[in-house]
Amino acid sequence: MKITPQLVEQIVAEVTAQLSAAQKESETSPTNRDSATSTPTIEQKTQANIDFVRLDDNVVTRDSLAAALGKHQKVVFGPKTVLTPTAHDYIRQHKIQWSRCTTTSATTADWPRLQVLVVNPSHAIDRAAREVNASRNIANSAADAASEAISLICRSECDTVVVLAEAAEVVACLANRNRAIRSGVVNSVDDAKSQQKLLGINVLSVKASQKSYVEVRNILKAVQSGGMPTVPEGW
Repeated sequence: MKITPQLVEQIVAEVTAQLSAAQKESETSPTNRDSATSTPTIEQKTQANIDFVRLDDNVVTRDSLAAALGKHQKVVFGPKTVLTPTAHDYIRQHKIQWSRCTTTSATTADWPRLQVLVVNPSHAIDRAAREVNASRNIANSAADAASEAISLICRSECDTVVVLAEAAEVVACLANRNRAIRSGVVNSVDDAKSQQKLLGINVLSVKASQKSYVEVRNILKAVQSGGMPTVPEGW
């Protein structure tokens, strides 16, 4: 039997319907009626001062995603939420900005998230990353860093990756082979801001060996304050 996105969607819909029916039956039973609580609405999951929707459903389909988003263009999924193929299609077609939260509640700290990959570690780099409270990992080479950056973005483990490497140009070139990546070499705070604005850059490659601790820290701060990477119009 050939597995198609339509077949997957149909199976998911049937399973979801069965789970919903079982849950309703459990909630209306005499033993559970008093303790049952109402399911949070989309509005309850949306932070008052944050322009995104939080979805913690087990499975999200195209229809459920569209209904939840309304006029919003940003959504944060729960750590175990599964997106169907049609949900992914909807995100691409409507250029929805999405992220996956690893905590039980969505706050401004969850958006955006920054990951630092270091090819040539140093005390200054470690200090700068620690000061801006960014997650950081060591990569063995420029190629490994590019591969890891692609994986992090495509799996929505983070929203922006900053790679600190001597071969910054190699990292950017390799990362840009993936269509989900918009990468460039960043030499200064102005570079970071400009590329974020014009390209919606999501993988920044920095030749850190030529930068002081203060320069690296300021670039990381600029990336954090630049907001969620956005695909440029007509990209």
